[in-house]
Amino acid sequence: MLPEVDGSMLKQAAVRLLRHAGILPYAELLRFRLALREGREKRRLFEGAHPGVELPPEDVIYDAWGWFDWEGYWTSGQTAALYLARIIKTYLAGGRVLEWGCGPARIVRHLPDTLGAGFEIIGTDYNTNAIAWCREYVKAVRFEENRLAPPLPFEAGSIACIYAISVFTHLSEAEHYAWIRHLFGLLEPGGLLIFSTHSDATRHRLFGGERRAYERGELVVRGNVEEGRRAYLAYHPVPFVQRLLNGFELVRHEPSPVPISYLQDLWIARKPVSNSNVSSRSVS
Repeated sequence: MLPEVDGSMLKQAAVRLLRHAGILPYAELLRFRLALREGREKRRLFEGAHPGVELPPEDVIYDAWGWFDWEGYWTSGQTAALYLARIIKTYLAGGRVLEWGCGPARIVRHLPDTLGAGFEIIGTDYNTNAIAWCREYVKAVRFEENRLAPPLPFEAGSIACIYAISVFTHLSEAEHYAWIRHLFGLLEPGGLLIFSTHSDATRHRLFGGERRAYERGELVVRGNVEEGRRAYLAYHPVPFVQRLLNGFELVRHEPSPVPISYLQDLWIARKPVSNSNVSSRSVS
């Protein structure tokens, strides 16, 4: 899923008030209804320019991003898929590639073409409506549902690459550690984990106490809404991510901007090939 468009601190403060009052979901519903008419007009224009391209329902795409940009959905997905494919093919010759948190298939629908032969592409998400749409319209990819907490329906050591774009950005600290253990177990030796985080490029959004916690290297979470939803936000200082990746070999850290997700860092890690280099992790 794509993160929210960056805004002023005044906007951040307004959202904070709605969050603490417990009415942010209702404000989001109102915003969706107000934007729906404009979104449908943009959809009509996109479909006229791109005949034959299947688009997800308005509620599914809004649930993932909070705005309607059908051209952005299509072109940013292509760009991200090409960028990921270059990374994956640098380290892997084939195998299963899994997008955990695929949403309405912005990226994963393009991967069969960008990765080519030798790769099996899979997408999972906990939005049942998104997965239902993906299964009907994106036939070159296998789709499965997941829950907020592990497990995923795959055998240990069966996945060559797992990527997650703007997924950890919407989870609690407990779920960070539960999922990282599980994903580690799912990867084959030498397998890749690629994911994005809200890091230094977004710390200007944080308020006093949040900023101090971030500077101490602590994960900062804005909750009071359902975990996993777009409005549930996590901010990741570099030391926290380094601790999270204990047991992995860090291949590369790409600070924002990267051509995958707005104002997010990209992390590329590898499960060690040698068992002697692996800390005690197992599939949850």
